[in-house]
Amino acid sequence: MDGIGSQAERAEILSNVIRNEEVWSLLRSGNEEGAYEIVCRTVKL
Repeated sequence: MDGIGSQAERAEILSNVIRNEEVWSLLRSGNEEGAYEIVCRTVKL
């Protein structure tokens, strides 16, 4: 994660991903690629 400077920024991004219901819904349905795409768009690296 070279584009994210601090530990606090990394923690905030991870927290946002963990709380993202769309990501979890896709994972529950077996759509790992879709969940990954959402995470990548959310993080914007």
